[in-house]
Amino acid sequence: MARIRTRHRSGPTTTRGSHPAVVVTAEYDPLRDEGEAYADKLHAAGVPVTTVRYDGMIHGFVSMPMLFAEGDQAMREIAQTLRTHVGKRGAP
Repeated sequence: MARIRTRHRSGPTTTRGSHPAVVVTAEYDPLRDEGEAYADKLHAAGVPVTTVRYDGMIHGFVSMPMLFAEGDQAMREIAQTLRTHVGKRGAP
């Protein structure tokens, strides 16, 4: 089973009108570093961001739950984070 590293970060103040973000990366994704750099930029701008790296996973694992149980786990985490933030901001 893959190790999962999660970082929950929020700036001291949220940029007005910005939306919280969830950034999911995979250890063996060629775009991993770019995704994590994007999360760092969001954080620096004061945007609440949850960053999760799934070690041992490849690009696209979230869309392949039939091959990787971690895909289901990632979708649950994304959904929970969205529910939490929509609840705070109110539904449109």
